[in-house]
Amino acid sequence: MKIVNIIGGLGNQMFQGAFAIALLFRGEETKLDTSHFDGYGLHNGFELTNVFPNYPIGLADKTDLKRVTRFIPNYRWSRIVRKVLPKLKTEFLQPYYRAYIFEPEVLGIKGDCYLEGYWMSPLYFKDCRDAIMHAYSFKPFETEQNMAYERQLLADNSVTIHIRRGDYVGAESFKDICTLTYYRNAIVESKKVTENPVFYIFSNDQQWCMDNLKQEFGNSEVHFVTNNKGMESYRDMQLMTLARCNIVANSSFSWWGAYLNKRTDHIVFCPNKWVNGMEHKDHYVDGWIKLDTK
Repeated sequence: MKIVNIIGGLGNQMFQGAFAIALLFRGEETKLDTSHFDGYGLHNGFELTNVFPNYPIGLADKTDLKRVTRFIPNYRWSRIVRKVLPKLKTEFLQPYYRAYIFEPEVLGIKGDCYLEGYWMSPLYFKDCRDAIMHAYSFKPFETEQNMAYERQLLADNSVTIHIRRGDYVGAESFKDICTLTYYRNAIVESKKVTENPVFYIFSNDQQWCMDNLKQEFGNSEVHFVTNNKGMESYRDMQLMTLARCNIVANSSFSWWGAYLNKRTDHIVFCPNKWVNGMEHKDHYVDGWIKLDTK
């Protein structure tokens, strides 16, 4: 049995969940460990199966977990134990600094194993993309506002822009990457590939976007999307998947918004650097257009 630890926000959970699907695709009995959300306190908790009803992998129980790892159903205590005690033979713990690196040998581990990491490379699940797309099928929109956005975003001139601030502001790992220069470059490039573009802005700081970007759009139509909040925040990702053109932040949330886009003619602009101080070449998707950030 393989048990994959799930932690973080929705985008991180989706990478871990996709990694688990890749194991399942290879014939492994696979389950998820969500016990560390106790004491975690960030984001919206475990969302994967609430957001995606088609997700195919169930949760490990206490007996399963004791079979392959130390059962510590609390995030803070588990971090302390990880620092103090050596890992077990049945555990594979990916160092955070390798979160964006593809390690193919992990997919071939034999026997029972508890796998803890972020697995943020599409190379892990490149052979089962159809299964990923099915597993990450969203529920239909329910509100009039989202249904209206859905109709508009399906047009050939729709461009989404994701701007993540909040916890990214002041974080050294993400400093000077998704700069105003990056977004200005992306807006210019998007105008070259879409006729009369209509822009849809997604952000956890829309006031900053209005203050700093509004003048960049010229006479183009712009929508600042603010209606999806709290446990409905994932609907922003769902809307991103519909656009002709995606301008993504260095965020797993908008990474997935672009990756799940089913349009055959869709275009993705992304920053040419994703994170400071870490190797991240395996995080990009073939065909995405990298733009300067300075």
